[in-house]
Amino acid sequence: MKIILKSDEQWGFYINPASFQIFAIKEVVPEKSFVLIKNREFLQEINRTIIRNTYGIVKNEKLEKMDKKDISELISEACAKYILKHHDLPPSCKVSSDLRYTKPAVLALYVGNYDVFHLKITVDYLNGKNPKEVLDPIIAKGPKSIFIAKKEERWKVEYAKSGQAECRKCETKIEKNAVRLGEPSYYQEHLTFKWFHENCIDWTKFKIDQIAGLEVLKDSDKSRIQKKLAKQ
Repeated sequence: MKIILKSDEQWGFYINPASFQIFAIKEVVPEKSFVLIKNREFLQEINRTIIRNTYGIVKNEKLEKMDKKDISELISEACAKYILKHHDLPPSCKVSSDLRYTKPAVLALYVGNYDVFHLKITVDYLNGKNPKEVLDPIIAKGPKSIFIAKKEERWKVEYAKSGQAECRKCETKIEKNAVRLGEPSYYQEHLTFKWFHENCIDWTKFKIDQIAGLEVLKDSDKSRIQKKLAKQ
């Protein structure tokens, strides 16, 4: 079917359910493809541009829209078929948690730079085979990059790079080159930080091993932060 996108405001991808190749939508999208359309929209009430996602599958030359949970289930089923046929993970797919005999395997399929589908590969999808027993040999022969890196839980200390970021507590700008603390936050598996002034955080929450980046500070700044941590 043809999907016409507004060049400046919309873009999208489709996933071939057999090969798991991912293509940018240009116009024609094949039957049974999984579709993700992204629409940039400015909301005047909050003075901010947001991205809305539309999910669906092409059936009978029409786009059948679905929510992300439902399309993720269909992609999970297609992923299991791929694994059984090729004895390998699909392209752009990684293992996102430890494998256990009693639970489905959890995989992450990356589409574009910011979107991730979380897939649950169950016994039923694998025709009665245990997910761990199916995936263990694949993981054994695969590269270390087949796993998603463990999520960062430590806060980050550094010097503000531009003076553009706002402190999440006092809502004022953090001056360039000022010491700032960042709380780790993830959006679609991508690590970002919520920034705070040094004096706008509760130091009683932290121990020294919960802060990363002290080594990049000047001696005077490092000593001051270490003293605050030592008091806890």
